[in-house]
Amino acid sequence: MNRVLSALSEKRCVFALSVKARNDLLNTEEYGERSAHPWVIFGSQAQDGIPATTAESLASCTEKPGGLLVLIEPDFSKDSEGFTALETALASAPNKPRLLVLARMFNPFQLPMGLRRLKLDQLKLKSKDFLAGLPSTDASTAEAQDAPSKSKKRSSKTRAPQPVFLGREAEKAALLEAIGQQGPTLLFGAPGLGKHWLIEETIGKSESLELLEEVVLGAGVGFDSLAARLCEISGNKKILTAQGKQSLAPRDLIKGIVAGLQKPGIENQVLPVSGIESFLRRDGSLNRDDRLAMLLKALWTQQYQLPIVFLSPQQPERLGSNATLKTVSMEGLSREDIAALFAAYYIEDVSEEHIDEVHKRTLGHPFAARLFVVAYNDLEKREKLFAKKFLQQAHLGDLDRLRNHLHLVAESLSPESKKALALIAHAPIPMPPQIFSDLGLNRGTRLELMSQGLLDVNIAEHRRVSIHPLVSKHLSRRSKTDFETYEKIGDELSARARHKEGDHRLAMNLWANLLYTRARKHRNVRDTGYPAADHGIEALQGLMRSKRQDLATQRANELVKRNPLNTAARLLHIEVLQNQRTDYNKIRDAYKQAGSLCPTPELYHHQATWESARKGGAGTAAKTLARAVAAFPSNARLKRRLAVLTHEMGEHKAAEAQLREALLTEPEMPDTHVQLAQVLYETQAAPWTESETLLRAALTLDSDNHPAKARLGALLRRRGMIDEKSRGLFWEEALGLLEQCNTKGSRDAKALTEYGLLLLDKIQVGEESDLKAAEEALNRANKLRGKKDPYALVGLARVFLRTDRLEEGAKALEQALKKHASHGALAALGELYAFQGKIFRAEKEFRQAWQQAPEAAPEKGLYKIELTRLEGLIASGAALEIEKEAEGKSVAEPLMTAPSAEDGPRRDAGKTVVRRKTDGKGASKKKGRGKSKGSAKAKAEAKAEAKAEAKAEAPEP
Repeated sequence: MNRVLSALSEKRCVFALSVKARNDLLNTEEYGERSAHPWVIFGSQAQDGIPATTAESLASCTEKPGGLLVLIEPDFSKDSEGFTALETALASAPNKPRLLVLARMFNPFQLPMGLRRLKLDQLKLKSKDFLAGLPSTDASTAEAQDAPSKSKKRSSKTRAPQPVFLGREAEKAALLEAIGQQGPTLLFGAPGLGKHWLIEETIGKSESLELLEEVVLGAGVGFDSLAARLCEISGNKKILTAQGKQSLAPRDLIKGIVAGLQKPGIENQVLPVSGIESFLRRDGSLNRDDRLAMLLKALWTQQYQLPIVFLSPQQPERLGSNATLKTVSMEGLSREDIAALFAAYYIEDVSEEHIDEVHKRTLGHPFAARLFVVAYNDLEKREKLFAKKFLQQAHLGDLDRLRNHLHLVAESLSPESKKALALIAHAPIPMPPQIFSDLGLNRGTRLELMSQGLLDVNIAEHRRVSIHPLVSKHLSRRSKTDFETYEKIGDELSARARHKEGDHRLAMNLWANLLYTRARKHRNVRDTGYPAADHGIEALQGLMRSKRQDLATQRANELVKRNPLNTAARLLHIEVLQNQRTDYNKIRDAYKQAGSLCPTPELYHHQATWESARKGGAGTAAKTLARAVAAFPSNARLKRRLAVLTHEMGEHKAAEAQLREALLTEPEMPDTHVQLAQVLYETQAAPWTESETLLRAALTLDSDNHPAKARLGALLRRRGMIDEKSRGLFWEEALGLLEQCNTKGSRDAKALTEYGLLLLDKIQVGEESDLKAAEEALNRANKLRGKKDPYALVGLARVFLRTDRLEEGAKALEQALKKHASHGALAALGELYAFQGKIFRAEKEFRQAWQQAPEAAPEKGLYKIELTRLEGLIASGAALEIEKEAEGKSVAEPLMTAPSAEDGPRRDAGKTVVRRKTDGKGASKKKGRGKSKGSAKAKAEAKAEAKAEAKAEAPEP
């Protein structure tokens, strides 16, 4: 019945009275009150002023798509003349209407052949009940109904804001100019700046441009959906549907799709695409190399006839010199627009100073200003808003206070309002309020949410409602996942698709299929005519997350069988096999088959990850990446990853050559500069000039590149160790870089360690430093490494020694020596002895550290400083005085000290062989421990005996 009322209100509905309906309804009072509706006689003869069934009388439902013809209680034995007249009238109709048969029983196979092809539904109601459900058209009745509704509206406490579009004249002109040049355009702006509103206002109201349905990339919408839409718009359908015959590789398939967009005649259609920020890394480069990433990069770097507008809060970068993406940036609203926003919310007593303050705080951010205006409505809290930093922003992208406020607003909503927000969040696109009303949304609740600024209402002729993405993030996932709601909205979108043609029909069917899949109604999925498997991939990913292995295997097999050339489907199928620990050869064959049918760089990355995780699989992974580089010679990411593996395998020259090739392929990628700088640092000697040049170039390309800052800071720290004259300048810059890397949420253990060690190095050479900051950084680094990082432990030991915690320093050194007996650990051991007055032992350890360190090690300079100081004490005789003062005091030292130089060369870490004792003493001790297993006294004695033995074996000073 709702469908009938909707068609009637839009003047695309006609009611046909059969013989039985004429006898039952014509002379009734109910029909008299509704006689102004579009009625026809189901036959060739007019009666009582009601026209017969002709092409003219049916014009209301045939002039435009989506028409509805209601046949009221037809009878095949009595209405044969009516069916003949209807068949004749519809033969020349420009649009075929949908038939809705109002009857308790009806056999569609008795229809004439000319009517069987029409879309047909049945409504099982009595004719009088149906008539009573139609709105009355009597003038007096209409006035009587309007009067209470108007008084009710006046008495309502909730007033929805006026849907007005504010400002944006410069942005509209820039957007129209960019669209006029065809090809890709980026509408760039922070979240909440009104990018969708600008598209609706600029293109939706244009007489020369047609705004197509938006593609919202993300969960359930990927390559298949975008490629199908592009091919439908350009009429290039065969390149996707004929894939089973010619089996194009993804690279050639994307070339064909983009080439089809050169077709003339599509330059007046505009396709909005949003959601690309979820596929971009922090620096703006694509985070994957799958089919969708390849298609997006092709769309951003080539010119074509179709205007595509990408809506994103992040700009794609690293596209090379061939980029054709035009950027239209959005700024904040002006002060006059803020004043108009107050007027749209019916606030008239606002002062000029308050308008200026709102504009200053929000910087004209539309959504933040909207929430400020809503909060300003509360007279009791009005003054408090300006006493605090309410919704204050440092820049347009600074939305922390806005998100905090939204969280408080969402938590304070009533259960009905929360349920209403979650209901609207189920719809993937803006939809009419009537749809949500049919699903149980109360009109008063909807108006209340609009008055609070939580809903977006477009300003077009036909109102559509949606929830703002910033608001949707504060709703729980469970509240936004209701199967029945998904199904009902999917039914509505599917019904819309029946009244659409071309790309609009395809867009509605794709959205409906996604919602049917989310509702677990897989049998309701419609055939779009394209190999679109995005919704099935999303469902399979959900099954894999829930670890339903049997069902995931079944769905994965079905998905690959129906979409054999879909790389994403094949990778998910391989992941299912890996989760089930399938035989290695079977998984390898699956990778091989996917590589022969639909190779992408992401496929090789996936295989290399699987192979490198296996024991001794680094070489196999390197071979896989080498094949990938041969297949995609212009892909710099593959070359970088191959260089990383080659470097880890010790082939530094090969890694250097591969990184230099990647740098030529993609000269603006800072990651390549950083990795090449690291390789050159390990292969070249001080002062590492080329490494420093590469790291500074990386920071020029990306000033916030964390790895580049961390590695440049570490390099400058080592340059300061060598160059005594410029040490202050090097260490000052290194300290600034490492401080930027070690923010509160940083998890870079290496940068934290370098920062802490640099602070200690400054103290060692006699400069002022912050020991508390050093200890905090080293503790964080050690915790991130599982409290087993030898470098962080050595640094902590050095901090403990300088804060009179000798026992803690000895324990930290003991742990470090167990993990890795490096020259740094030996130098720290020398410091431990020096702080306790054991000058000779300290000199011995520092000398050993200096000898063990490689010739190119920058730390040798600091060791030399300490050795010179200790040798001076020994030569002057002061060492003997210091030793005498310390005599008799207990010495804190590690229980596992490294062997001295007199005992022979040190063994490499991890290669010490501990042999079981075979003499009588060891056997008797072992036997005694076995007998006194449960005795605490025996355990204490054994522990004391072991400690005495260790002390006796310690080298003498």
